[in-house]
Amino acid sequence: MRDGKGSDMPRLLHPTTSFALIFLSLTASQTSAESLDDIGTVPGADTIRPFLTNSDGSIISGNVSAPGTIAFRWTQATGMQSLGMLPGGLFSDAAAMDVTGSTIVGRSGSTAGQRAFRWTEATGMQSLGVLTGGFYSAAEDVSADGSVITGFSDSATGLRAFRWTQAGGMTSLGVLTGGTESRAEAISGDGSTIIGQSESTGGDRAFRWTQGTGMVSLGVLAGETYSDAKAVSYDGTVIVGKSGSPSGSKAFRWTQGTGMQNLGVLTGHASSEATTMNSDGSVVIGKSIGSGISRAFRWTQSTGMQNLGTLSGNAHSSAKAVSEDGSVIVGDSEGGASGTRAFKWTEATGMQSLGTLTGGSYSRASTISADGKVILGYSNSSSGERAFIFINQIQDLENLQNSVVDVANGVAASVDRNTHIARRLRRDTCTIADQAQGCIGLSGLASSLLQGTNAFGGSIMGSYKATETVRVGASVGLYGESRVSQTINPDYGVGIGAYADIRLGQLAAFNSQANIGVRIDGSWFYTDAEITRGAGYSDVQQESGSSNFNTGTAGLQLYANHVATSNLLLHSYLGTYWEGTGQNGYTEQGIADTNTRINSQFYNAATATMGIDAAYKLTANMQLAFGVGLEADFYSDGIQVSGTSNIPGLTDFTIGADAARNWVRPTLKAGLAYTFTNQGILELDAQIFSPRYQKKLGADLSLKYSVSF
Repeated sequence: MRDGKGSDMPRLLHPTTSFALIFLSLTASQTSAESLDDIGTVPGADTIRPFLTNSDGSIISGNVSAPGTIAFRWTQATGMQSLGMLPGGLFSDAAAMDVTGSTIVGRSGSTAGQRAFRWTEATGMQSLGVLTGGFYSAAEDVSADGSVITGFSDSATGLRAFRWTQAGGMTSLGVLTGGTESRAEAISGDGSTIIGQSESTGGDRAFRWTQGTGMVSLGVLAGETYSDAKAVSYDGTVIVGKSGSPSGSKAFRWTQGTGMQNLGVLTGHASSEATTMNSDGSVVIGKSIGSGISRAFRWTQSTGMQNLGTLSGNAHSSAKAVSEDGSVIVGDSEGGASGTRAFKWTEATGMQSLGTLTGGSYSRASTISADGKVILGYSNSSSGERAFIFINQIQDLENLQNSVVDVANGVAASVDRNTHIARRLRRDTCTIADQAQGCIGLSGLASSLLQGTNAFGGSIMGSYKATETVRVGASVGLYGESRVSQTINPDYGVGIGAYADIRLGQLAAFNSQANIGVRIDGSWFYTDAEITRGAGYSDVQQESGSSNFNTGTAGLQLYANHVATSNLLLHSYLGTYWEGTGQNGYTEQGIADTNTRINSQFYNAATATMGIDAAYKLTANMQLAFGVGLEADFYSDGIQVSGTSNIPGLTDFTIGADAARNWVRPTLKAGLAYTFTNQGILELDAQIFSPRYQKKLGADLSLKYSVSF
């Protein structure tokens, strides 16, 4: 469906508009989840122009240049999906979409020539054919339920408006008496009424077609020679357009009761034309033209035609869309030396400029939400031509959407960091010197040094020989404020870990004995975090909220310690661990135009581990350590955030993090230990590791001092 079809329909742009935008009805009931990292692109695309949406904004359609035009459809499940072309075609062009987003219509090239098409997920792109004797056709509009399509087709007798249904196929709507051509412009939401223009004996005439009446001329205004219908209400009872002659035209409004009503012109003007109307047709908008200057107008029965003015002196203005109740109008106006600007008009404020995006020289408004609160349009900027959203301040729509994606990416980095520190706490052990009963230790850690998710802190730990074969220990860790990403800033972190090490006996290996044991361990780590959505993005208002991350993990490891030589000890292991991280939901403070509520989430992983470590005695007091390890996930949850917002495209969303999961992750370790005469041991350790949810390798550097007793 397109312009002015009904009370519950978004105001959508005609596909020939120079730049087409998404319109999402923010007042509609939201029931589906959307996933929008960004709209994406079709491979090879140069530009993307989305301009159609279903009623709840979960499905978007439009065209991309790749080169040549290709129609696309975007949904949560499929992402950016090319609708393709008919066999042999070089282009496709989407024109309209039904209210559910399940049916898209338009035109496509084919071996036989240009053809109107209908696309559904089940059938793909299907040619609607041509009328008898025709060479080309194009679909222009579709009813709300997708069952009725209208457009035009060449035929043996000339160009004809058509109506298409599954049962009846393509049927000609004919022409008015004496005419040779007709063309459909739009269809009412209920599918009952088609409007357009037809030639007739008296000249070109706006027409209204129903099954009961056939094609009926709407006539012309007194003294005029032609008429053209542009928009129709949902129930088909109100039609607007223009009627004129070579010297100019007049906007009209038609109903069955009043016939064609002249809406007049503004003072001093000679021409006018109606563009669209609100849901019940009580408010009509368009432009009035005089002395080469156009002015946006608003018409009601009580006020007549009102001049909406301009932003700067003797300049142009044009109305593009109107709110459901007709109180808010948007469009664009020349702003003098500052260039063209999108505007918002109300009775109380008059015409107000919406400004431009950073670095921009022009902006244009295209559509408005039913409640009049949200405006969409486009502006050039330092990043090129971009879609914008305006509530109280102009914002870059793509950057705004991506700011929520950044939250998902930040959550992925936070989960990676939280689980990594939790695993370190689980493995934290001070070193008990020979002949000692236990130890206490203090360690400092700089974690994730290569990833930009740095964590700095440390832990206190203790170990005790409960028996000759059993050792137990515990640790407490504390980490200070850091930054995971430009979006997420952890305030602090605290955690605990514990383990039990049980020696099982000896096993012959390589002509010597290996000590076999099992280690059982677990830990918990908590991080509090401040989340600032929009940080680092131009033309995005920043919003903030508080969340936290809780990680619990438990592991089981079977190991063997083998004295290979008098100076070399080998430690091999095979084990598994589970970990789960909960992210607490939060609601943003609500200080910006757009705000988001993020749901709580929980992420699980089950992993196998294996590796070998070596300790080589360099001197009586100094020891070199090195090792290699490997982790492989049996299972791990993908990172995603879900919630609701008033951001177009993200009203009810589930967004996955950009980074792919690393199912298999290697680790390289190296260290140096020095034993003091007072049974104190100083250890310097470094490791490089692959994280689960990030592309960059991580690095840890730790320093630990243990004292035995």
